[in-house]
Amino acid sequence: MAGYKVYRDNVQVAVVSGTQYTDTSIDSSTTYAYTVAAYDDSGNVSAVSAPVTMTTPNYLHFSNFESGAGDWSVVTGTWKVVNDGSRVYNSGTTFDNSSAVGSASWTDYTVETRVKVNGWSSTNSPNAGIRLRFADKDNYYFLGYKNGSLTIYRRVAGANVGLGSKAYTLQTGEWYTFKAVVQGTSLKLYVNGTLQVSATDNKLAAGKAGLDSRFADARYDDFAVWDG
Repeated sequence: MAGYKVYRDNVQVAVVSGTQYTDTSIDSSTTYAYTVAAYDDSGNVSAVSAPVTMTTPNYLHFSNFESGAGDWSVVTGTWKVVNDGSRVYNSGTTFDNSSAVGSASWTDYTVETRVKVNGWSSTNSPNAGIRLRFADKDNYYFLGYKNGSLTIYRRVAGANVGLGSKAYTLQTGEWYTFKAVVQGTSLKLYVNGTLQVSATDNKLAAGKAGLDSRFADARYDDFAVWDG
């Protein structure tokens, strides 16, 4: 077997060599049916699989950075789009790097992104993750990896308060999928589809979504925000 042909609603949308595919051309609140067919090096193609049906959420924002990051606003530090197999959003490796996207009026939403740390420039509490209800550099929730743990903390008026954490080994050079959810006072952090840390807090009501990096050569891709 050489790979797979991927079909959406009976129309071929991709050919892949592995077992993962991200469809970046879908619409919000729409139902799609996906099927696949395997093919070999001689061009033989298998029967099409049974369909898998899914309905997309109400997307508020999506960035795959192939056309740059013009809709993002750098808040602290430096960010640039670089090529890492595909185009990704790359943080600086200094003390504090953050960038925001979306609306200051967002309240309850989910953020999912792929993240890879190629290396750390310091052992002084390095981190890489997502900011929720991100008002400014001194007011936001952080959900992600920090100094050997998966962590949720809040920063309000420039002061950090830890809300929950779990020891975790993040391998450099490896892609992870982080998902951060804020619903009312509930905060949840998932890694590769598994809930890892949850917390409750009522200090921040609304704000943009964002990315956070401290002393990390961090790369982010396929950054999606959806309602609820």
